[in-house]
Amino acid sequence: MASSSKSTPCIMKLHGAAEAKFTDWRGAGAYVSQISFFDRPSYFAENLCKALPAKRGGQRLLDIGCGSGIIGLFCLLEGKAQFVTFSDIQCHAIAESCANFARHVQRKKLRAGQAAFMEHCPFHKIPREVVAAHDLMVFNPPQIPERYVDGDLLRRAKADASLAYFRLGGSDGLKVVREFLRWYRSLGTRTPATVQLSSFIGRSLIEKTMADYELRYEMTASELVNLRPMFWKAAEAFSDQQRSDRALCRKKNGVWMKRLLTVSLME
Repeated sequence: MASSSKSTPCIMKLHGAAEAKFTDWRGAGAYVSQISFFDRPSYFAENLCKALPAKRGGQRLLDIGCGSGIIGLFCLLEGKAQFVTFSDIQCHAIAESCANFARHVQRKKLRAGQAAFMEHCPFHKIPREVVAAHDLMVFNPPQIPERYVDGDLLRRAKADASLAYFRLGGSDGLKVVREFLRWYRSLGTRTPATVQLSSFIGRSLIEKTMADYELRYEMTASELVNLRPMFWKAAEAFSDQQRSDRALCRKKNGVWMKRLLTVSLME
């Protein structure tokens, strides 16, 4: 983990094919640049940020799979965290998180000592002592259920290794989530974790998965949000019971809606 006392992370610049992107989260520009290597900050990230618990006096947050750094930066700037460790397996993610963090340091909204960065570090390689040094972990995992994705789109996604790893969630959408739960269970830690999931996966399947790993958890649902058009065909084919389990409903204009599920767990 990069020491927060070093200045190097705070002056890193972005290189490569970063692009300007619009966002589903209208206020995201207050936290990260629109010039990004990653998908635009979505209502997934927005809901997760706002659902995270605050701790009196601040807390130390471990942002797993940080991407642009949107979650950790929101927590720092909005007083939900006093320190954040940004972790990701992609060097672009850490560079972008550093650049976004540096912008706030230069504007004197944050201090350089409020962050550390772990490059090329999948969650299962994060040392236990690092986890134990934090009050909360947060993870917004890839969870697109491949069985419902159009064949051409799925082929294009799989042709891009980065897109496949960071968006596809296996047949039912929970492949990476299960890997995370297995790792979390093995830690034997008392550090809580918050995970954002889509109701499209199915609440009953999510609850069964949690039970498989014998984890204590609480689940809260968001207001209705748009379901991606790529899943509308599947929503049409579901039975009423399947739609109810997935919290799906269709508005008068034909747009399908779902809910986001914030899962707060403790071993």
